Amino acid sequence: MEEQKLPICPTCKNYYVRPPCPICSEEAERAAIMAPSVDTVMVESGSSLTLDGVILGDPDVKYYPFMKRIVHELPLEQIPTSLDDIAETLTYELAIQNPRTEKWYRFILRLHVLNTQVNVRSLDRKQFYQVAQFALFFYDVVRPLTMDSIREWATEIEKNVRSDMKLPKAVIGIYDPELETYIALTKEEGDKFADEIGAVHHTWIKMDEEMRKKFADVCRSLLKPFADRL
Repeated sequence: MEEQKLPICPTCKNYYVRPPCPICSEEAERAAIMAPSVDTVMVESGSSLTLDGVILGDPDVKYYPFMKRIVHELPLEQIPTSLDDIAETLTYELAIQNPRTEKWYRFILRLHVLNTQVNVRSLDRKQFYQVAQFALFFYDVVRPLTMDSIREWATEIEKNVRSDMKLPKAVIGIYDPELETYIALTKEEGDKFADEIGAVHHTWIKMDEEMRKKFADVCRSLLKPFADRL
C-alpha cells in the first residue's frame, strides 16, 4: 500500500480526514453496503478511508427523502419532504475494490445533504464546500428544468472548494416509479448535461427496491480513483 498522508486513528487504525474518528465515535451512523456479488468483504485493519461529500439538488427535487431512504431504509411516509436546517450529515459505509491489488477497502462517507432553499445563504453552505472531496447533484427526470439549478450549485462549489482539490462530481436523475411514463428527457441528454458541468458520472435511479444498490454503484464509480491510490 502506498504511504498515506491522512492521519491514522491510534485505536482502530482507520484513516480519517478530521477528528473524531467515525469508526470509534458512538455518534457515527453507518449503513454497511457490500459489493453486489460478495457476501463478506475482508477489510484489513488500516484499510479504511473517510471522505466528506456534499449533496445538492433543486428544492423541488426529493433528494433529501431519497438519501434518508438510502441510509436509514425508512418508509417514505416517515421522512420529512425537506430539510429544516442548513444541512444534515448522514454517514454511509460501503466497500470498494482496488482492481490492481484486488483488495477491498472500507469507505466511510460523511454525506452533507445541503439545504438549497432560497432563504439559505451560500455563505452558510461554504463551510461544507471547503471540506468536500466529492459532490452529488440530483435532478428530477420528469421535470428537466430541475437540472438548471445544478449549474448554479456546481459553480458555487468550484468557487469555494479548496484550491488543491479536484472535486469529482456525479449527477443523478431520480424519479418515482408511478411517474415513469412522464419522463421528459433522454439519458443521452442527461449525459450531455453532466459533461457540461464536468461530472464524471451520470445515471438515473428509480425510487424502488433497487435504489440502494444503484446508489452504491454510483459511489463506487465516483470514488474508484481514491481506492486506486490505496
